This record gives sequence, C-alpha cells and structure tokens, in this order.
Amino acid sequence: MGSNAEDFSLPKATIQKLIKEHLGDSIRCATETRDLIVECCIEFVQMIAAEANTICEQQQRKTIAGEHVIEALQKLGYGEYIQSVNEAHAQFKTESARHSKNSDKLKNSGKTQEELISEQHKLIAESRARQYGNIQTPTTAMSGFNPSNAFPNTPVIHQQPQQQYYQAPPMIPPPLYNAVRGEIIPSASTLLE
Repeated sequence: MGSNAEDFSLPKATIQKLIKEHLGDSIRCATETRDLIVECCIEFVQMIAAEANTICEQQQRKTIAGEHVIEALQKLGYGEYIQSVNEAHAQFKTESARHSKNSDKLKNSGKTQEELISEQHKLIAESRARQYGNIQTPTTAMSGFNPSNAFPNTPVIHQQPQQQYYQAPPMIPPPLYNAVRGEIIPSASTLLE
C-alpha cells in the first residue's frame, strides 16, 4: 500500500509526548528518530487498515467495524494488542454514550427554543445578582446567603434595565438601517407578511 508520506500524518506533538513518556527525561530523542517513528506508525496503521478493509469486503460490509480491526490484528500476528484495543474501544463507547446523553438532554427536555432562551436569561440574571450585590434571587433567598452581608465594604452595583427599542416576535431581528444609502433593509418578519 505505497503512498506519499505527505498524504498521511500523525500529530508530531502527540508522538513526541509518547516517546518522552517511554524514554523518560534522562534520554532525548533526535528529530530524525521521531520522524522515523512517525513513518513506522503510519505504515502500521495503513497495514492494519488495509487488512481490516479486506476482511470487511469479504463479509460484504460497507463500514469497517472494531471487530474487523481486531481480526486484522490477529491475522497479521499482533494478537498481543487485542486486549489494549478492546479496552480503548470500551472507553470510547463509554465516553461517546455519555456525550450523546448530554446532547439529548436539550432535545428531550420538551421545551421550545424560546423557553430555553428565557430560562438561560433568568439564570444569567440570577448569577449577576449574586455577583453584584444585595438583590435577592430565589437561589440566594433559599440559601440564606446575602452577598452584601458577606462583603459590607463593597459598593453595590445595580444593573439598569435596558430599554426596549423594538417589540417583535422572538428570534426575528429588527429592520436594519443602511446609513450609507439612507434606506431601511427589511427584516425577515416584514418579508414574510
């Protein structure tokens, strides 16, 4: 499976870190040696991938799966790596399952995007109130903690309410004024009417 070394590469910083972990601080590795190790790693990955692809095609599958890689390692005589590969694969599955659960929380919350945005604004306001002073929020009132009592010499800063210049349905931007030409660019809401 000959191809240019420029076509495929591995992160040199990662390889350097692995080399340093195995050699320790007392031994240094020359740049040429590190590059040779990178080339060997690339060749190893390509060899395993080619064999896994062959196994995948023999089973008339379109996607190389973990079991194809494990079978390729066994066929090529690298059976001692199978346990490490299985452990890494199990760790990957655990992390990806946890990540997908976190991303599904928003989808399965049953709230609209407007409700989520409103809730986010409320949480931000509560956080600012706790940070800046004696404004009681549901969170600080329940806990009995009043930041102004904790820091009596700190001046209290109150956030001024912002003026509402434009009242429109949520998530629709206001019309824009093009100062160069003196014309108003309509918003999405006026175009839909």
